[in-house]
Amino acid sequence: MKSLQYLVLANLVCVSSATFLPRSLLEYFGLSESKIPRFIREINHPYIKSHQRDIESLLDPTEAFCNPDSQFRASLPEFPDDLFKRLSVDNNKVSQGRRGWTNAREVLSDILSCKAALDGVEEFEVDIFLHRGDDELFGEAPTPSDDILDLFIRFFANAPRLSILTWVQPSADSAAAATFEKYFLERNVEFPALTEASLGPNMHYLLAGTPHLQKLTSYSKSYVWSTYSMRSLSQQADGPQMSFVKSTSKLKRLEEFGLHATWTPELVAELQQSAGQLVRLDVDGDVDGRWAGDNLRAMARELNKFENLRELRLPHVIYLGFGGPDEWPDCGNAYFGASGRVLRRQEEISYISGTEKAAQIIVPLMPDLERLCIGGECTEITSGKELKWPWTGRLREYMLEEWPRYDGESGEYGYGYRESEDPQGPVLESWEEDRKWFGGPDGHGEL
Repeated sequence: MKSLQYLVLANLVCVSSATFLPRSLLEYFGLSESKIPRFIREINHPYIKSHQRDIESLLDPTEAFCNPDSQFRASLPEFPDDLFKRLSVDNNKVSQGRRGWTNAREVLSDILSCKAALDGVEEFEVDIFLHRGDDELFGEAPTPSDDILDLFIRFFANAPRLSILTWVQPSADSAAAATFEKYFLERNVEFPALTEASLGPNMHYLLAGTPHLQKLTSYSKSYVWSTYSMRSLSQQADGPQMSFVKSTSKLKRLEEFGLHATWTPELVAELQQSAGQLVRLDVDGDVDGRWAGDNLRAMARELNKFENLRELRLPHVIYLGFGGPDEWPDCGNAYFGASGRVLRRQEEISYISGTEKAAQIIVPLMPDLERLCIGGECTEITSGKELKWPWTGRLREYMLEEWPRYDGESGEYGYGYRESEDPQGPVLESWEEDRKWFGGPDGHGEL
């Protein structure tokens, strides 16, 4: 190696890729793996980033992290109380490319060897991607082995402060979820301190051991719930959505619920039978029967049967049947330049109009409701008073705040749309349109 002048490591996109090289070669070029356990590095805590050099210099960083009385810890700045608050088993992070079950085994084994982590964890996320297929190098079994299942059970049995659990379905099919379900139910796995859970399809069996759960939602960052969101699938008696709803029947302390589904009055009625005590409900996905308000009215009547329901969150109006005309352009080029900015405002005002129309249906049918959110915009409901949205009484100003006058000096998206919008011109397509929408005494036209 003394005569080596140049070394080219082609396609070495991250340090973890270097694990295929001899350790002696890695150490020679300073590419050896960190001495900090991987599950701790992946916590991504500011403390680790700020003091990584000092930590790496220790003879035994693991001892420093996991033993509060360690002599190695004494040489570092004081550890923060929330260092182990959030832990995860996740092989989906960028550039890791680790096999799902192998990663779960390694991470859980490391966590179980670290008492400080077990004592401190309050939030735990499981997101396992399986490399399926017959490829000998990357292919994985569809279900976990017993030793991995045992590691999960040991973790839950020894994490007394765990209060928030996120668990995505391990793969597109339900084989892995069924394996976990059988194993966990046979061993009566419980989560006595759990108050909040976000679960993927077919993971509702975990709720059997959650007597103090207060908030339950379907995992919203994954496509998997969308796979089942068509009405025919949402309404199946043994389908993931209906099973998720029915699983709430034993959760007597449940106050908040959210589910991605194609919602119907029948699904709402089933939820009311199972969890009639709900205080907050998130209707995620879409409402079946779009382009008409009848289904929304029927849903509102069913929702009013929840005696304690005070907050309702609905999806964007395009999923409620108030999305504006069908002729919005399909091509993104239509939104470039000054004319594209005007088109954005036309769409925005259509959505605002739909939001107010949907609220006019919901609020009279739910007199006990205190807060209504539609597509992320919320309003407080007070008897006898007008609903106040961010644009109420100032629609024109709001429109210009959301979509300011187009200034084409710098071009847009590299396409050279350099014409500037007339700062004194109409906000919408014409002065006639402006008068229609902004012409009321309070700046609120024909919404």
